[in-house]
Amino acid sequence: MPVVMAGVVLCLSEHLAHISYDNKMRRQYIPSNLLEAAGTSQAALFKGENNGGNQNLLEMVMTIARDHLKSASHSIDQLPNPLRGAFKSLALCRYDLDRVEKMGCKILQNPLPQTPVRRQFALWRGQY
Repeated sequence: MPVVMAGVVLCLSEHLAHISYDNKMRRQYIPSNLLEAAGTSQAALFKGENNGGNQNLLEMVMTIARDHLKSASHSIDQLPNPLRGAFKSLALCRYDLDRVEKMGCKILQNPLPQTPVRRQFALWRGQY
């Protein structure tokens, strides 16, 4: 079960980190029911508008990702120590989610800055 939860977290965090690229290419991977529940549209998402609907959408996706991260972390804690290292990359997900949260709606127009040194440091110091 931790593999499934970790996979969902990885996909959501990567999607959020690269959502500006997807918007520029007119690709959208967010289900329409989430768009409707957040009060936004595909067109508003593509434009990268800083409106309440887009902010609600980002918060909803962040909440889903953080809930899966919490569940995955709890499941990973139950594993034997030698197996836990396989999930070390979840530290990068937590790092990316924190940075996306700080950017807010700006993430819709500007990609998340990625530097190898920062990512390596997050991986080195982080925990799943």
